[in-house]
Amino acid sequence: MASWSQVEYGLDSANETINFGTRTLAEGDALYETTTLAVVSTDSKVTKNPSVKSLNQSGQLFLAIDNTFRVFSKNCMHLDLFTSVDSQIDSFEVSTDNNLVVLCLNDGNVHCLYIPTGGRLVCSAFVPDTIIGNLFSSVRSIKANNDTSTFIICTTKGKIYRLEIEHVNEVYMQLNNNEENLNANYSFELVETVSNNSLISNIKYQHNTVYISHIYKRYFAENGSCIIALDSNGSMIGICKVTNDLFDIWNEDVLQDFILLQSLNMSNHRLLVLTPCETDDCLYIKLLSYPEFETIYQLKVSENTFLVQSTSDEDEVIFIEGFCGHEYEFITELRLKQITESIPQVKLDRMLRRKSFDEAEKFARVFGLSIQPVYKARAEELLPCDNMSLNSAELIERWAIFSRADQLEEMLNYLRNGRINKCSLMFNRLDYNTKKEIDIDIITSMLKLVPYQASLKDLLPLVRNILAHCIESLPDSMSVVIDWLYKCMLRCEITKEHQWPECAIEFSTHILIFLQKYETQYLVFQKHCLISESLEKFRNVIHALGELLVLKQDYGIKISLNEYLQEPDIVMHLLLLKVKVDQIPEFINHVILKYVQNNKLDFDKIVAEFIRVIIETQKWWEEVVAGLIPFIYANTIRMKTVLVVLKNADVPWSNTICQLAQNGMNEEHPLSGEIKKLEENTAVKLLVKKYSIQGVTDFDNEDLVFIIRRMLLVSKMELFEDLEIVMLCNPQLREECTVLCLYHFIKNGRIEEALKYLKYLDQYVLIHCCKAVLLSAEYFLFCKNQFSELITHHIEVLNSIERRLQDLLSPSEFLVYQKAIHNLKSIFVLKTKYDCTEISHIAYDLTSLLPALVKHILSEIQQSKISWAEGTYQCEKLSYLTGVTKEQYLYELVQQSDNLTGLVHAAKAMLLYDSSCLDMCSMAIIIMKRLNNTESNSLSPRIGKTEFLRTDERIIKNTAVIELLQLANVLAVQAYVKANQLEKQSACEILHWCNSCFWLRNETADIPVGWRFTPLFHPETICFHSERTLGIMKELFETFLQCAGTRIILPKYNTVIKSTNNSEIQQILQSIDTLPEKIHHLQIEGYDLTALQLITYFKMMLSIMSANSNISIDVKQKIGINLVTRCISSLLHKIFISKIIDQPLAFSLFMTREFHPLKWIPSALKMYKTDVKKINAVATLGCLYMNLRGEQYGAYLNLKNRCDWWNKFLHCCVPYNDLFQLNPDEIVKKYLLKSNKLNMKILNEFCSNFSLNLQTFLPLYLRSILLKWQPKIGLETLVTPEAEIELFLTCKEVISYMDNIATAVIELNTAWEQISYYQYEVYLCILDLLKDFDKKCTNSDKRHLIMFLKSYKRIGKPQQKEREEWQTKFPFSQKMDPLSKYRLPYLSAMFTKDVWEIIRPEINLHTYERWFEASSMLQLDKDDICTYAIKGTIHSGVLKSDDTKWSIRSKHDSLLANMEKCVSQINKLNVATAVLYQAVYSVSGGVDQVTIAEMCWKKANEWKMSVSNSDSIIEVWTKVKRKYFTCQSTHLLYMHNLGIDKYLTLVGQTEQLIKALYFDESIIERTSNLSLHYPDINQTVDELAELHSIDIIKLRTALVMECLQESSEDIHFDYTMQQTEFARTLDQVPTGTENTNQDNLKRAIYICQSADQEIWKDLLFNISFSRLDDTMTMIITAPNLLMRVKALHCFLAISAPEDLKESTGQTATELSLYLEKLQILSILEVLGYALTVEELDYYNKTDLMWKILQTQSLDERAIRAVAKLSALYDIWIPSIWNKILLGFVHLLMIRELEEWLPKLHKCCYTPGIDCSYVSGWQCLVTNYFLKLPSDQDNYIQGFLILQSCPIISKLDKCLLHIFYSYLNNEQYDVCAMFIPYVPQECFKEEMIKALQPYKTKQLYEKIQDLSVYGIINTEYAVGILSNST
Repeated sequence: MASWSQVEYGLDSANETINFGTRTLAEGDALYETTTLAVVSTDSKVTKNPSVKSLNQSGQLFLAIDNTFRVFSKNCMHLDLFTSVDSQIDSFEVSTDNNLVVLCLNDGNVHCLYIPTGGRLVCSAFVPDTIIGNLFSSVRSIKANNDTSTFIICTTKGKIYRLEIEHVNEVYMQLNNNEENLNANYSFELVETVSNNSLISNIKYQHNTVYISHIYKRYFAENGSCIIALDSNGSMIGICKVTNDLFDIWNEDVLQDFILLQSLNMSNHRLLVLTPCETDDCLYIKLLSYPEFETIYQLKVSENTFLVQSTSDEDEVIFIEGFCGHEYEFITELRLKQITESIPQVKLDRMLRRKSFDEAEKFARVFGLSIQPVYKARAEELLPCDNMSLNSAELIERWAIFSRADQLEEMLNYLRNGRINKCSLMFNRLDYNTKKEIDIDIITSMLKLVPYQASLKDLLPLVRNILAHCIESLPDSMSVVIDWLYKCMLRCEITKEHQWPECAIEFSTHILIFLQKYETQYLVFQKHCLISESLEKFRNVIHALGELLVLKQDYGIKISLNEYLQEPDIVMHLLLLKVKVDQIPEFINHVILKYVQNNKLDFDKIVAEFIRVIIETQKWWEEVVAGLIPFIYANTIRMKTVLVVLKNADVPWSNTICQLAQNGMNEEHPLSGEIKKLEENTAVKLLVKKYSIQGVTDFDNEDLVFIIRRMLLVSKMELFEDLEIVMLCNPQLREECTVLCLYHFIKNGRIEEALKYLKYLDQYVLIHCCKAVLLSAEYFLFCKNQFSELITHHIEVLNSIERRLQDLLSPSEFLVYQKAIHNLKSIFVLKTKYDCTEISHIAYDLTSLLPALVKHILSEIQQSKISWAEGTYQCEKLSYLTGVTKEQYLYELVQQSDNLTGLVHAAKAMLLYDSSCLDMCSMAIIIMKRLNNTESNSLSPRIGKTEFLRTDERIIKNTAVIELLQLANVLAVQAYVKANQLEKQSACEILHWCNSCFWLRNETADIPVGWRFTPLFHPETICFHSERTLGIMKELFETFLQCAGTRIILPKYNTVIKSTNNSEIQQILQSIDTLPEKIHHLQIEGYDLTALQLITYFKMMLSIMSANSNISIDVKQKIGINLVTRCISSLLHKIFISKIIDQPLAFSLFMTREFHPLKWIPSALKMYKTDVKKINAVATLGCLYMNLRGEQYGAYLNLKNRCDWWNKFLHCCVPYNDLFQLNPDEIVKKYLLKSNKLNMKILNEFCSNFSLNLQTFLPLYLRSILLKWQPKIGLETLVTPEAEIELFLTCKEVISYMDNIATAVIELNTAWEQISYYQYEVYLCILDLLKDFDKKCTNSDKRHLIMFLKSYKRIGKPQQKEREEWQTKFPFSQKMDPLSKYRLPYLSAMFTKDVWEIIRPEINLHTYERWFEASSMLQLDKDDICTYAIKGTIHSGVLKSDDTKWSIRSKHDSLLANMEKCVSQINKLNVATAVLYQAVYSVSGGVDQVTIAEMCWKKANEWKMSVSNSDSIIEVWTKVKRKYFTCQSTHLLYMHNLGIDKYLTLVGQTEQLIKALYFDESIIERTSNLSLHYPDINQTVDELAELHSIDIIKLRTALVMECLQESSEDIHFDYTMQQTEFARTLDQVPTGTENTNQDNLKRAIYICQSADQEIWKDLLFNISFSRLDDTMTMIITAPNLLMRVKALHCFLAISAPEDLKESTGQTATELSLYLEKLQILSILEVLGYALTVEELDYYNKTDLMWKILQTQSLDERAIRAVAKLSALYDIWIPSIWNKILLGFVHLLMIRELEEWLPKLHKCCYTPGIDCSYVSGWQCLVTNYFLKLPSDQDNYIQGFLILQSCPIISKLDKCLLHIFYSYLNNEQYDVCAMFIPYVPQECFKEEMIKALQPYKTKQLYEKIQDLSVYGIINTEYAVGILSNST
């Protein structure tokens, strides 16, 4: 069967004559005529006439031709359904609702289809009968009842089937919802079987009776009693419905077919019959009335005519007329025609539209119609359509003026007057020859004359015309037009700011769409090469406008067009500057990243640079920067950017900046340390801002010093706190900066601030400051030129430093600095106050200054500048300064001076100094000697009795002498008290000497009592009772002295008593009895000491009197023992209960003979249980007393020592109870050794005091030092060097006291096993000690490892092995050593294979080099270290990403650089390869994976080359190679936006991948896509070929040859080949040989644009001209014409026109002409005309064209070749072109019509005569308007074509038909635009009247909106409608 696939529908009835020849008119009074609705034809060979079945029901036409089925809409305007089946359709039936159709096929299949969804299958059945011919005779539909559709199907064998579909509404719903699983309940059953020749009348289904007989066709008349039928003889018979009898109805004519047209009112039926013509081979269609059988009309039709079954008389009469093609005997074309009744006026209008003015005039006269429309139509033909409102005379007058004018000048005048639409319309109507006169100058002039105020909408039609002309004829002028368009858009940006860029986008988009269509249709290669650059620029502008619109609408960003067309990096900065902070994430993801990818920018670098710029130029940058930084993908760039931000951020940092800093510090990157440093510097930056310091950027040491200097200069209130902040920034600079601060304060005399600043310094900084100030002070002290108050400031600061150091340092450490400070201060005082200029250096011997200094003091005393008291004080002070004892200064003072007053003050000072026994004795001797020298007599005691009392002349009146005697006595007493056992004898002699001199002197002066006792026991006042008592005692003593008979001086009362007789003595003795009572009264009043003194005097007097008186011994005992004992006991009791015990008084009382103190000391000790001071005092008294008695005092001494040690040391470490209960050795072991303040001096002294063996405790002390030593955790350095040195020196000092060094060595080894694993300093100390004391010990390995561990800072947590070792060694420890957080353990396992369990977490890409240092010590393999470092990075997951997309940007650049460096350290190449291969699979897909794969590939190659090949090596190498090339190839695809599945699956097959890439859709679709950015496939292929070492030239050559050699039947002449643009994606790939040829040609051109184009040019040129050398013949055989055409196309496409002459010897025009000839020859060759170019040139082209047209007029290629041949050789023969145009119209070659019609106006058109030219315009216009009326592009293009139509007046009827089509489609705005183009007023009024109900404001707006598409006269249309009534 033939393929009936070609369908034409939507034909205009006005074009009936043009399309299908002379109209067929009916014979009769009325005017009946036929119009063709649709044409169905076949393009294949026909072997028999088709089987045609048809039905016209409810406005739809159902047509079955052979095995095809179609459904047309009303009047065949649309094709609603087309489907084909496997076999011929015998019969079909449509349901009453037009939804279901049942197709009965010749092969027995029955299909039920649903029409609304494109003919989806509802159900199917099968009839197993087989028959030659039709199997099915009929099928009828029964009206659906109860939601059921029923069909009765009859076969030619008499079988009746019933098809029932239940619940059809549910089925419809499923079908409308496109449900995949259709659930249709249906039944198909055999109802009955009858014989072939029997008449069946008893089976009825709702008035339709089914027949199976010789009856050919039958109808049941609704209002009759018979059935009308047509028998096989062609007779119409009747069948009685009751009796089934047959009878003749009408037999006047033989009928071939008939149709009963039943009216709805059951009457006035009509019959449509088909009868043969008796005279010729044709038929008649007759319309008869029924039952009258009167002829209404008859039409003559062809012999192959088919009637269309109609279900109602209301439907139009339609029939199908078949035509046989040229030289064909069977039907090749079926025309669906409609019979309509017409009126004379309509006929006349049709004639006028055809421009048949003469015929129309005759017709009007025959039917009595007005002649005026005919005359007016003639005038309208002569002038443009915008003058339709003029009358005929005006039109003729205007034509006379217009015809004489220069048309080009008229256009320019229109522009000058601002009538742009007029100019555009005129440009449209210019003929071909006139347009040729338009050159680039005229184009430029036109563009310059365009008014500045012109809107873009008004410009659009004119611009379209200009661009079309430039593309066709003036490609060089395209740049001028594009530049002008760009200026127009810029002008619009200024004038329409609020509508920008929408208005420019709308305008430019229309222009671009027009350009793309125009290029595709009319532009040839060589022309395109001239305008491609301009088009590219314009496309860039449009693309920019689109992006500006997105920026404006979505993000509120307004940027000018000029700004946006700058360099991409500048635009990026501008965009980032304008975006809102909260929009940054969305903006970057949807705009910026796309912009970056399209322009191939480095996003990270641009954003980093933008951040740097915005920081420098803007103040509000923080939030923007914080939003941008997370999008910087590369770690290094991001970290550097964060550094820049932090350096420039204002302080104090905001929360945003703090978060940035925190994120940066959390990154595992080398720069995170710098970020942390900057974070630490924020406080310093705040100070820089606070103190307004300029020029600080890096905060290095130099900057910090500068900051401190500026801060000191400004000196704000918080200076000291601020200085501390600066110094914390760099602890290493702390000492230097501290000294700088102190020096500044000192220099400026700001001592208070300097002293205040010292409070903030720690120990080590303070020591450094002390050293610095000492050096500075020493310099100024001995610098003669600069000795000023600066040295005073230094001394004041040193005093404060000294006090601070005393609090911070141990005594031994402090002593060093104290001595230096003291020495300096001493020299300062000596030089300033004592003028000791001879001191010239710091080491000067100050002791030599003693005589001079004393002399200076005496000089000042003599000059009365100071007193003797002040002089002695200065001696004390000088003693401190010079290091000479105070006693030596006093000796020197009394030796240089003879003044007794001076001697008195010196003695008093000696007492105050609490000097030693020797010094006191010496001073007492000096006093006695000085008194001897002062008096003439000796002070030696006299023995004679008579000399006891001295005469008045011998009384010494000098009070100084008396005071000196008293002082000498006191000094002697004190010396005796302090004397040791050896000094006792000498001290006792001096004491006796002094006492003798004191008591035996006869002194008249009042001798002051110089008691040494405290005031507590020396009453200042005496109460009244005591005064009376003393008075009595005075009388008693006077009586006693009188009785004694001599004169006695009472020193206390200075009373002289005369001696008395015995009676008086007796009287006195009686009075003594009352003495105890009086003494008791004194004691009660608290005067115990006074009472004791009185008793002592009494006792002395009684002793004196005992020689001359009879005083009994009892009296002496009574006074001496009773009273004295009682007084002493009472006084001692008060001494011991007082707060402070007066030891001298108590000791004096102990020395009395009457008292025995041994019972008092134990009781006092029991009394002081917790008062250590009193216990110490009592124990001291006990020691003195027992020593004096010569008895053992060990118990008291032990007690005294315990008290002394408690006060000195033990109170801080020993409980009080244990102080007196434990033995001293227990105290040492239990408490002393555990004290941190214990040192060797203390231990030695303790052992000495308690008589302990020091050697016993030294090993314990040494071990204690090592085990309890702890560093200070939390500082930047855990342990300072000073602390390590101190530990070593302490231990060494302890060992130096040990007698047995071996014991020390043993103890050190023991401590080694007991100390914590993390105390490296202790380990090193032990090693150093062993090195010094055990020469045999060699521990260099241990030392090196410990030193390494000490320098290493731990990064991981303690591992399980480490924890187990700790618990084993320290089972009672609940937690690990705090040092484990910072340090690795020093374990024995470190020297075994278990070391990896400890150190493996510590090895990473940042630390592996450090472990190289320990590799030799720990026996570690460097390869293992590097391997673990890389594996640690792999297992950490840092290389993995949550995003599964392929990343084209590197995120871990620094990490990969470290990895590469680490891998380079691995010596075993197989290990390096393996670990990198593992890393490849651990990293997310992207450039980072490619980098690692490349490293792995390099190592694999090195390994393969370094060893002999084996199967295992080759296998591994192959795996690595495959992975590397896979990663690299994948990355290349993603880099060029080609990372899609269909290419990724070919990654392992490179050549196939390259071929697939060159068949990418983007190569074909570049011109039809507005996008500018397409994958660069050539570059991708170049990189792939380079990667895989492929001969890409060879491969590309093969692909080019494949594209050029592909066989085809045809190739288009005029189509566009874009040179550099591609479509990004292609949804639908056009099929067919022609499109394939075009696609392959485009691919070949694109391939030839790669690499060295000269190679391709040579190849293509040689192929084009068949110049093949030996090399080329290996690639290709002799090329055919089609291949040469393609090759030349490619050559011209890749060649610049200006270079062609030089390279080929021919110009671009000559080559283009040659190309066109080759194209024609290639087609002619296919058509059977084998010619060469030369033969074609000399061939008779006219004959050739006629020959082709006569033989192949229905072949598109032939017609196209003839047209091209005519234009090429400038042969414009009207008859030929009429034939060509007829072919264009007949074959609907719309593209060709659109190209050639504007060029043929003068050649092929004669007004008033119907010709193919008019038909062509009608066909062209109708095609665009009626092809798809709802498609805006179609009707817009239709209006544009209509505007350029020079014979628009001949299209009025056609336009009216189109008008009503759009009116029915409710497209009223489109309908309104037809009004200006309809010349006849009647038609215009009809259109206006039809649109009256729809006149709204919205309609007017829609009409005006059409102007943006280049449609003119929109305002005119609105004006007509608005003014109509």
